[in-house]
Amino acid sequence: MKCSHIFAIALSSLLLATTACSGVRSISPKETVAVPDLALGQAEEVWDMLDSLGYDGLTEEQRRMVDLMEYDEVFMHFYSSACSWYCGGMIDTVTATSAKAADSTTYIGANAHDWDIFSAWLTAEDNNGVGAMLTYTFPARCPRITTVLIHNGYLRTADDWLDYSRVKQLRVYYDGKRYADLLLDDTRDLQEFDVGVLGFIHDEERTAPWTLCFEIMEVYPGRKYTNAAITELYFEGIDVH
Repeated sequence: MKCSHIFAIALSSLLLATTACSGVRSISPKETVAVPDLALGQAEEVWDMLDSLGYDGLTEEQRRMVDLMEYDEVFMHFYSSACSWYCGGMIDTVTATSAKAADSTTYIGANAHDWDIFSAWLTAEDNNGVGAMLTYTFPARCPRITTVLIHNGYLRTADDWLDYSRVKQLRVYYDGKRYADLLLDDTRDLQEFDVGVLGFIHDEERTAPWTLCFEIMEVYPGRKYTNAAITELYFEGIDVH
């Protein structure tokens, strides 16, 4: 056997061993949930009417929309007062290394965590967003996280979703160290990722904030633009109730 072949085999074995020892894993969605069809502004209009007329004063269609927003698995995260990780979970800042320049709309990193399904974080146009990072900073003893939920792409309209790139692979760094790669489907559905248990709530001596960083590694190209988009990226977890 040639020396070059022996070296290649040895190098391959070393890489496999390094990956296994690093504990880094690839995570596919444990569940996807369809996003109901809701036009921009409809939700706000219905809530305004609910405030002024009460539930009994609404039309049958308006009541259907209220029920949808209260009890649908996706929209309850945005419109319902039901308990969640956010009853105790806290995030100090959300920042991005890259963002599309604002026009009549902003595209900053914080849009990925603003509870608005019609806004989004869009990267700048360079390199299809690959290498851009989104960083969440948490207080030292924030309740721990077990699930990352992502609305991939720009959900504002069906055309926006197709026109801009969507994320295919998202690398996660937990408190500065590479932790896992999330493998996203190319879908408008909500994607839920089981990420284990992240956080430090039982570390009584910890006082420093901690971070989760999400780096775009690969995208599904958009049909018109080279900006990559994430509409929402948020969390579920434990230690709240």
